[in-house]
Amino acid sequence: MKKKKQRYIEPWYAVKCLFQNPETKTGPRQRYEERIILVKSNNFPNALKKADREAKKYAKDSSNCKYVGRICDFHLFDNYVGDLTEIYSEIRRSNLSPKEYIAKYYPEDRLDDCEKDGLTHRWYNKDNKNSACYECNVVKPGRLWEEE
Repeated sequence: MKKKKQRYIEPWYAVKCLFQNPETKTGPRQRYEERIILVKSNNFPNALKKADREAKKYAKDSSNCKYVGRICDFHLFDNYVGDLTEIYSEIRRSNLSPKEYIAKYYPEDRLDDCEKDGLTHRWYNKDNKNSACYECNVVKPGRLWEEE
């Protein structure tokens, strides 16, 4: 089997930025987006400056989006990028069990039904027959994503 050609990537950085998208114009509920981008730079400080500039532009180009800040950054240590290349890693020290760790850092925060909380569904194409909501667990028959 022929190996897929990989591209030399040194020095690259993966930078995770946090964005806030208010769920509604009033009320406490917020939608947060964590976004990881690849940044090519000859040094770490310049990579962070480039990532911040791009994040500010992304927020400006997105409706009702605010750039909260840079969360994490990671220097890619692999010499080549291609299939199965690690682009991000984060290590935390913790006394939590695996189950407790997942519950703390990755809680299940999906709503059962947006409409029950006075919110609007945001539909996507689940399987060409059904529509599923990005924000909650509701799945309905039909192509509701086309009506938005």
